Amino acid sequence: MISRLDPDAAKWVECIVLTMIMLISLITGGIATTMMLRSAREGTLIFKDLIIPQWWLDWIIPLTSLAMALQALEMMIANINAPTAVSHEASEHIPGIQPGELP
Repeated sequence: MISRLDPDAAKWVECIVLTMIMLISLITGGIATTMMLRSAREGTLIFKDLIIPQWWLDWIIPLTSLAMALQALEMMIANINAPTAVSHEASEHIPGIQPGELP
């Protein structure tokens, strides 16, 4: 869809999508952090083959949410600072691959 829009509209659509990604990531990260801290405070344990605190498994969710939000922010800044709209041709994002080499 974005490749059929004019460059200015494509830039705005991409910024809106990246903003939505950041909001969802931050909401998910906030909820996961609250759950992780509650689990650590209450001392919840997981009883399987090993007995471990639950927060040892929960810490990855806030971390990956933060990483996804930061990556979306980086992409948005690059998109805003780009003089032209970002190309969505698959081969242009892979160094060393020419457009004719992809199926």
